[in-house]
Amino acid sequence: MPPRRRRPKKKRSIDRPSTPDPGLPPTASACDDGGQYPRAAIGVGRPALKAPIEKIPTEVLVEVFLHTWETSKGPSRMQIAVLLSQVSWQWRRISLDLHVIWSYISVRYSYAETPLVPSTQLLKAFLHRSQQLPLTLKVTAVDNGFKWLDVSCSTRTMSAIIPHAGRWQSITFNMPIKHLEPLARIPLHGLPLLETFFAFRPKAMERGNLFTRFGALSSAPRLRRIGFEFMGLVHMPLELPWAQLTDVILEGFHMKEEYYYTYHDFFTVLQRCPKLTYYRQMLQSADEYTRTAPLFHPALTSLVLNSVISYDTIFNHVTLPNLKSLDLFGHKLQWSSRPFIQFLSHSQCTITSLTLAAFIISDREIACLLQYLVSLEELTLLFKTPELDIDRLLYDLTFDSSTSSRPLCPNLQSLEVRGVEFSEDALVGMVHSRCLSRGPKEDEGLLRVAPLQNLAICETSMEASVMESLISCCGEGLCLTFIKDRTPWREEGFE
Repeated sequence: MPPRRRRPKKKRSIDRPSTPDPGLPPTASACDDGGQYPRAAIGVGRPALKAPIEKIPTEVLVEVFLHTWETSKGPSRMQIAVLLSQVSWQWRRISLDLHVIWSYISVRYSYAETPLVPSTQLLKAFLHRSQQLPLTLKVTAVDNGFKWLDVSCSTRTMSAIIPHAGRWQSITFNMPIKHLEPLARIPLHGLPLLETFFAFRPKAMERGNLFTRFGALSSAPRLRRIGFEFMGLVHMPLELPWAQLTDVILEGFHMKEEYYYTYHDFFTVLQRCPKLTYYRQMLQSADEYTRTAPLFHPALTSLVLNSVISYDTIFNHVTLPNLKSLDLFGHKLQWSSRPFIQFLSHSQCTITSLTLAAFIISDREIACLLQYLVSLEELTLLFKTPELDIDRLLYDLTFDSSTSSRPLCPNLQSLEVRGVEFSEDALVGMVHSRCLSRGPKEDEGLLRVAPLQNLAICETSMEASVMESLISCCGEGLCLTFIKDRTPWREEGFE
């Protein structure tokens, strides 16, 4: 009988282990190293090694997540929360347990043909993951020219957020009034946590009579900041808790006269808000306002006025002893120095920040008013006036240690100049005098000026040598900013 032929013994391959590694996904192999290491050195059945980032303690990751979220602004906060939950299972578990990063919600939608299903699902996910924490919401409707989206487009959003009205802490609506009709369903005392309420309506023309039926605002015990756009006080809810408000914004543009803000609106808000500290308003129409004595308001510290009418009536009829910051936008109004100087005289306020924009004013008038602002620390000049000789003003701001004369604004620390032409010698001389030769030490009891810390100028047509000379002052603590935009001023947003 012929000998039985034995089959060759099948060698076990180390490239394909018989039992998959439980530490790897089903589609990966324990030896799938991309060809970087010898396969025989890896071994079979060895647990997968964790990446160094996965060894970071949970407490450290929590601090990193919170810092990243807190330092971001606007819609990027929502993006950060979503991205953190999609990196790994560990990061997702930690991010879902951090309910605070889901408490900021910004919804932005446009026309009727735009699908809202993804945005609505994301909105509901944020509302669920924030648990019972206070909410910060911003709802914006984007128009297509002058074609607004249909009301049905905002129905899903309003239906999702109104049941959580008890958690609203800050909310901003940027849409026409007709989209806010569901707010009337919120009952009295239905906003126990609300501190900020803004209702801005770009290019909207409807009346604001909705707010006369929105009684929940009048019963909000923590409401401190309000902002309205495109409606005078005639269309505003007069039952607002005026006595507890600290910040008021009344904005608008040149549209129908029935929506204009007047002098009467300005003084009415000051009378009704004794705790007001920040007030921003646009004045569009002059009316008759007579008062025997100036209106005294002891709490106001910051005032921003954007006017197409004269400021003389306001300066002659108001006294603000604690005013620190004043921003005035003129829209090519002729500047009048006498009422402003009289206002400073009877207010006896210590203004540390001043902004003048779009006035018809000369350099001598600017120098005259700066003589009364010895405590000024921040000065912003936003003009587009060819006849304005800014060089003479820069020479007045220059400190000369060889003389005993005091320059304008000895405490000036921040200067921004935009929209005007100036010579490089005047600018460089002023900067060097305040950064490099500021005078004797204070303990010698002699004249001294504060160091210039911030300078913002337009870099157009500026020579490289001038830039180098200014940059050399940065070693002395100067923060230098070159502005490419030459527009005289740009209106701030409502973030």
